[in-house]
Amino acid sequence: MHSRTKHLAAGLLVAGVILPALAPAQSLEGRFYPEKPRYLLGEPFFIELEVKNTGSKPVSIDSRLGVPCIQRDPIEVAGAKHQGFGWDTTLGCYGGIAGSCASGMIELKPGEKYIERIFLNGLYALDHTGVYEVHARRRVPVYPQGVWTPQSSDNREFSSDFQITLVTGTEDDLKAAFAPYVQAATGPFTKDQWQAIAAINSMGPPFLEELILKWADTLGRSNPAALARLNTPRARQKLMELAEHSPQGYIRQEAIQALAKTRDRSYLPVLVRVAETSKDGNREMAIWRTGLFGADAVPFLAKMLRDPDANARVAAARGLGITASRSAVTALIEALRDPDVQVFMNVCESLAELTHHSITSPPRATTPSEAAWRRWHDWWVRNGLAAPIYTTDNCVQPRPLD
Repeated sequence: MHSRTKHLAAGLLVAGVILPALAPAQSLEGRFYPEKPRYLLGEPFFIELEVKNTGSKPVSIDSRLGVPCIQRDPIEVAGAKHQGFGWDTTLGCYGGIAGSCASGMIELKPGEKYIERIFLNGLYALDHTGVYEVHARRRVPVYPQGVWTPQSSDNREFSSDFQITLVTGTEDDLKAAFAPYVQAATGPFTKDQWQAIAAINSMGPPFLEELILKWADTLGRSNPAALARLNTPRARQKLMELAEHSPQGYIRQEAIQALAKTRDRSYLPVLVRVAETSKDGNREMAIWRTGLFGADAVPFLAKMLRDPDANARVAAARGLGITASRSAVTALIEALRDPDVQVFMNVCESLAELTHHSITSPPRATTPSEAAWRRWHDWWVRNGLAAPIYTTDNCVQPRPLD
């Protein structure tokens, strides 16, 4: 049923050739539909996009099938909260956004169709029973003559409207609903296998704890955030073990991140131990992430601002900016005397995050100086008791200091 897929480098340029948008786009038909009309609450929720070549010539379409690179997916579900997209400011207001926009081509011969499964739970929080109205649409690039040329592609829009009902069920019902995903996840390698692994890691109930724990040490299957979500005694213990001892660097970093995002104060000593014992980038990551534990982390982060390693001091400055703690401001103001430019700039940004004030705009457009320390020191003496302290949920352009 699936066509052969031609993967081309995302950076390919076709110089000096102008290829017009041709009629093959009109020979495509597309529709969205649910895999079934009723789902259990807590069950993975997939819909499908089917694109068919109804013409007499081959047609090539983009392998992303209209998934936006940076913008939000245009699929809409009335009454459900969007998730999985947006600028995550958990770790600060002045970070960047990263991701892959690579694509290739899928060639459809006459009469051939391609079906893509879309994990709707990855886009929306479907967390209550009832009837959901789904308006699904995508603009799929079509490449004339089978040449990957985004600047000359023709976009074909497909859309469908339908309803899906979510109902409650017993644990046995939910076990039956997850059974195909468990089978796919533990079977031969296929695209369905990775979708099943993702569905289990993101939604698997406690009765799948054993499987999620089994995957915890395996790259490609491990998902420390799944352990944090389960939050059972065994899952908590495994998550701490991964953060401190996993030999897989990526898994260890994801475990550190997952621990911090829980904001559970009982995990703070774990991240402090990682910061104090690691000799690699995990040290800076752990220092920074301790800021998510709020005021409890300020004494540790203030100590790290005096560390001989400038990278550790940068991480500590970033961590203080996400504590939403008044005491963090005092520690940061003292760090304005740090001679390292990177430390100074990150201190300025963290002060802006906490107070919504800055010496300059943007906050990092300055260099270390005694005058900068004096301005902040004097402002804090006048305003420190009454000035609001902000979280990074509320990122704004900072105001100049009085």
